[in-house]
Amino acid sequence: MVASYVIWYIVVGNAAGVLVFLWIWMLIGFYALLKFPKFVVVGKSHTTSFLQRQRLTFCSALLSVVSTVLIIGYELQVQVLGVAASESNGQPAYPTYLLAPYRLATVAGGLFVAWIWTIFPYPVSEGSELRRDLGASLYMLANFSSLVHEIVQSRVRGVEGDIRKKGTHAYNLEKARLTVFGKLLLLLNDMRTNSAFSRFQVRVGGRFPKDEYEG
Repeated sequence: MVASYVIWYIVVGNAAGVLVFLWIWMLIGFYALLKFPKFVVVGKSHTTSFLQRQRLTFCSALLSVVSTVLIIGYELQVQVLGVAASESNGQPAYPTYLLAPYRLATVAGGLFVAWIWTIFPYPVSEGSELRRDLGASLYMLANFSSLVHEIVQSRVRGVEGDIRKKGTHAYNLEKARLTVFGKLLLLLNDMRTNSAFSRFQVRVGGRFPKDEYEG
């Protein structure tokens, strides 16, 4: 909201100046995300509180960029198309000093409703997601172990064939192994994220055994 005020009113709504300052704001937000991509996902349990604040700050930067684009983009649309055309879909054309806080209130309200519906009608928490992903990862690990065992056995027997030739036993096994390995990496990232966020979830039915799941 504050960034929208600065971008719009520092050049008194002039489109050329607005686009320049919007570009600068987007550059700052995305530079942080591209420079430190590991900070996008909230850290592991042993991460210091300072780094946790840093990572949450980077996530907030992304949300700020998206919200600012929506606010400024709508105001530029009103400038180009006019108030009548912009209001043809039933949405009033508010000035920036009203649209920005309305957008902030809408996002805050949406987050609050989303938080409520993680509890009712039944709790959907990071802990429950972590349990599901852990079960899936163990299943995938069993598949991965079977594939590696079969690859080793086929090499010992000398029946694997050329791994670079499509359709051979070695090619099919290696393709399946890489597929399972990729799925495991995605599950691992999801589990780390849910494990880190589990410390902030509402305690329904007792404390979530985060340390045991980390182990």
